[in-house]
Amino acid sequence: MKKQKQRIVALRTDIEEGLTSGCVEDFDSKAYLQEMKARKHGKLK
Repeated sequence: MKKQKQRIVALRTDIEEGLTSGCVEDFDSKAYLQEMKARKHGKLK
């Protein structure tokens, strides 16, 4: 039960951090997707 509570606290902390971090400007979703596919296939590290 203690581990579960620790995970919940950590998750809430991460969510709050994400919400307060702001928005990304000039995000290129196509370039990001290409990079993720390259990483998946071992072409990038």
